[in-house]
Amino acid sequence: MGYSPLILAFFRAVFVLSVLTACPAGLAASLSESEMRKALVQANKQLPVIVDQETKTRLDNISLSGKTVSYNYTVMTLETTVSLPAWVIDNEKRELIAKTCADPGMRKMYLETGYSVVHVYRCRDGSVFSSTLVSPSDCNKSRK
Repeated sequence: MGYSPLILAFFRAVFVLSVLTACPAGLAASLSESEMRKALVQANKQLPVIVDQETKTRLDNISLSGKTVSYNYTVMTLETTVSLPAWVIDNEKRELIAKTCADPGMRKMYLETGYSVVHVYRCRDGSVFSSTLVSPSDCNKSRK
């Protein structure tokens, strides 16, 4: 079974962020909130960037609110929000949580340091059509 375009876009975004921030292993564990903000400011200087050519998904910015890091995407091929069946949305969310937890960079940078990650996907008109929160406890559950 192949990955959905949103999951592929997520992995491209993670790769782009890891290249942009170039956070050495072990450094993430010692990042304070202000240092995390500085790292995200540096990453945001390189954004927006298209992370998926097929769906024209663009990573617009990465923001921080308390202990939640938000990856904000726009899917340029979607003009306005469409209604998707609940099972499609549920499958996408489960897959996105599993892939976020499995990604070593996301675990080290955020999840192992107590941060949650939310992936917010918007249509071109700015309306949100998908938002998935991944908390450290989600990853702990998937390891058991």
